[in-house]
Amino acid sequence: MKEMKMWTDTKKVYDLGNGYQLKPADFADFGIHYAIYGNRDEEFQYSFTRRSQDTCYDENCFFITKEQQIIGGVVIEPNYSSHFFMESLYEGEKFRVLEALDHALIAWSDKSKNICIYTVLNRDLELYSKFGYRKQFARRAMIRPTAKFEDWDFGEEYEIKIPELEDASEIGKVLYQSYLGGIQYEEFCNNTVEDEIENTTIFLERYLNTKSQEASAMVYHKMSKKLIAVCLAGKNKEDAYDFSKINHVAVLPEYRGKGIALRLVKRALTILSEMSPATMLDVSVGNPAEAMYYKLGFFPGEQTYCLYKKLNSDWNKSIRATGGGMRVERSQYEIE
Repeated sequence: MKEMKMWTDTKKVYDLGNGYQLKPADFADFGIHYAIYGNRDEEFQYSFTRRSQDTCYDENCFFITKEQQIIGGVVIEPNYSSHFFMESLYEGEKFRVLEALDHALIAWSDKSKNICIYTVLNRDLELYSKFGYRKQFARRAMIRPTAKFEDWDFGEEYEIKIPELEDASEIGKVLYQSYLGGIQYEEFCNNTVEDEIENTTIFLERYLNTKSQEASAMVYHKMSKKLIAVCLAGKNKEDAYDFSKINHVAVLPEYRGKGIALRLVKRALTILSEMSPATMLDVSVGNPAEAMYYKLGFFPGEQTYCLYKKLNSDWNKSIRATGGGMRVERSQYEIE
């Protein structure tokens, strides 16, 4: 394959070989193409406008072109890719395009780290597997109408507090302790306490801006005065149709099995019913909490996958995908 131009942080045109090129795309223009040709709405946005804004925070949006014609698009940078799509007329070229993108990622990426591909739908799993990508995890969005529940009271043993911004540090520590060693911790690159505090601050700021912070809760064990569970829920002004979202439900391991998480979700749905027609959440496939959400009437969306490829493994150093099969190479890192 063609020798790959080195990646730079300044957007430029990249020649992928076989007539394919990556050309920098305007966020808005890329979003429109992705909303149409991505053929997906796994996050229940029910809105062309909202779907077209799904990539507005991704800096490295590129159109895939052939003979100056846009045939697809991708968000791509070293060790990372997401939001890949092909325009319908060029679906038959998907394999060759993915091969070229894989070649570029190998050339650009830090070989001590994995390449990760996000937002992959089930229909594309087999294609990616031909290039040595494996499933790392799967997630799905779930949604249900907001509703009032009567049976979420926490009784005399626990005390509820509505969080404020100054509580972000305490909440972040509980999130870290709750997720440590679990599926959430594994999926999100082993988040640190500082990561969880930063994320908590972002969510609380959003809820305060939309005056929906009352749906969130901190649960204290009265006798020990210890924070033992949290729920971060509320509205984001950018969400479609005034939908709300439950972003975190976490309970310390020693307090699980007492129905605390269930009551937190019911409480959130009850409060959100005054300000939002429906509530969404994201859950990792394989998380035991998914069963609870089903029982509460949440409707599941399509699974999306994160795939990975180890660049520093002996297997990947000796083989690369070609034409749907595998053949031995001198090194997968050498650019032909």
